[in-house]
Amino acid sequence: MKGKILTTWSLIWLLATVLFVAGGALNLSQRANHQLPPTDGVDWTQKADGIYAEKVAPSLAASRAGIAVGDKLIGISLDEKQFDEVVAPSDVQMYLETAGVSGNLTYFYQRPSYSFTNNFYYADLRNIDTLPRWTASLIFLSIVGIIWLGVGIFVLFKQGSHSPFVLHFAAVCLTAFVFHVYKPIGLGEDFDDAIRLLDDMAFAFFVPLFLHFCLRYPVRSEVFDEPRWKTYLLYVPASLITIANFFVS
Repeated sequence: MKGKILTTWSLIWLLATVLFVAGGALNLSQRANHQLPPTDGVDWTQKADGIYAEKVAPSLAASRAGIAVGDKLIGISLDEKQFDEVVAPSDVQMYLETAGVSGNLTYFYQRPSYSFTNNFYYADLRNIDTLPRWTASLIFLSIVGIIWLGVGIFVLFKQGSHSPFVLHFAAVCLTAFVFHVYKPIGLGEDFDDAIRLLDDMAFAFFVPLFLHFCLRYPVRSEVFDEPRWKTYLLYVPASLITIANFFVS
């Protein structure tokens, strides 16, 4: 390493790296070993006039029962007799938790895409699933994230922490590692919520960090020399997204 003595900021980066790697390892371990929550495979979204299916994962319970994108969920029944009105997307998860994995539910829904009046249907969800524990995309993204981190560590120790722009590049790599590897599994627990927030935060800040690096490297751009508010302005959108995401969650 060219810089024999680590700078304060490089030590902070290394400490942050250890913490984020530990968090990523716990997240992957949780996905590998923890009991995953039940899901119908639908992303339900709240609109002014009700709850609508925004995305429907193929091969999961709702898709097998005939639910399609754009369907409006009206009620849910645990016994196929008494239907309770659904007023929020969070209500769906409560019924799924009650039915449990491999359990059954019945949805009463409307298909607004059909123009005729009698467009109300029942969907029998049988053998409710969990989300897939591992997918090809999850594995691929985790590998990409580890490569990003490896590149950052290599450059830091190869070029030395005193070399210009090295810590900035290392920060870009660490941010990329976080949003590639960190993926919540939908447990609703504190650790899982923290993983989701860090994933969203890293994704939001990656773009301004990378853009800022490109403007600085290899020769510092005069655009961001003075006044400094131009540099801070670059990070305002990511900061606002992070704050909004924190309060919404």
